[in-house]
Amino acid sequence: MNSTKLAGALATTGYDAWQNTHCSELARRFVLLTGMVGRDIDSFIDVSGRNACIIISRCPNFIAFAHVQSVNLGLIKPKPADVKAKTHPMLGIGAAAGGLVVSDYDLQCIAGASTDKIIGELNRRLHYQIQHGTNDDYALKAPLAATLNVWLTDRWMAFRSGVPELLDSRADLKIYYDKYGLNWPLAYDVEPPAEKLDEKNEYRGITQH
Repeated sequence: MNSTKLAGALATTGYDAWQNTHCSELARRFVLLTGMVGRDIDSFIDVSGRNACIIISRCPNFIAFAHVQSVNLGLIKPKPADVKAKTHPMLGIGAAAGGLVVSDYDLQCIAGASTDKIIGELNRRLHYQIQHGTNDDYALKAPLAATLNVWLTDRWMAFRSGVPELLDSRADLKIYYDKYGLNWPLAYDVEPPAEKLDEKNEYRGITQH
């Protein structure tokens, strides 16, 4: 079976997993659009609502949601920040020391609440736990690397006080920041060198995050 057919089979099976069916209808509608697990989407909605804050997450690989049962069984782990292994652009998993890893959630921004508090609350509930802080905080320490993340990301999922919204491009992300008065790091406006974009694309895969 080629990777395209396997991805289709994984998506069908994964979409019917209880973690993607025992969730709100709103969350289930976003599963295939974002690659996120349905119950995790509900957790982001709830945590942002109860804390009256904004949480923005970069979307994982589009098929990441399909591996949730393997993650729950400990057969696959969300990819830690220090793991440089590629995940397959069609299948969303890759090999690393210690076993298989899956494309996970990387936070872009938290506004209106303590980052540590929000990550703590999310990680008590998420199937794919947050592995590190936000990209906006990372931009203060490593602006080029953080900017590469923004220029190469296809989609983000934003949650504002319990209201989810899919952002389909960097331009949409910038509009969202402006609309809600979020601090947009100036580095994000500077197009990274072509060789850095190529290097990151090679590392990530065509659709990988």
